[in-house]
Amino acid sequence: MPIIDESRLSEILLGIEFVTCSNDLKSATLGLKTALAEKGSMSFTTLIKNNRRADKNLAWMLKKTSGVDARDIGQLQAVFDELGLPVKYEIKGNMAFINCVLNS
Repeated sequence: MPIIDESRLSEILLGIEFVTCSNDLKSATLGLKTALAEKGSMSFTTLIKNNRRADKNLAWMLKKTSGVDARDIGQLQAVFDELGLPVKYEIKGNMAFINCVLNS
């Protein structure tokens, strides 16, 4: 994670690799939460298991390329809940679009 000055970020937008390929999602997300302004927001996209035929291929691809297991939305929600991050999400196929707004 890059060093961030004391003026905190109002918005963080992360691509698919951050959530999908993160071995320790809780620690990485906590670092982002710390960098975020009091009323800031974070947006993520990620591949998830979603009870589809593509789940098997997704799990194989993630394990082979980044060594992580495919997660479902419940597993991601548990991480955000544990960190006190209120999230809303939309799921389309195996893609989740996640948005978190602090103190909204």
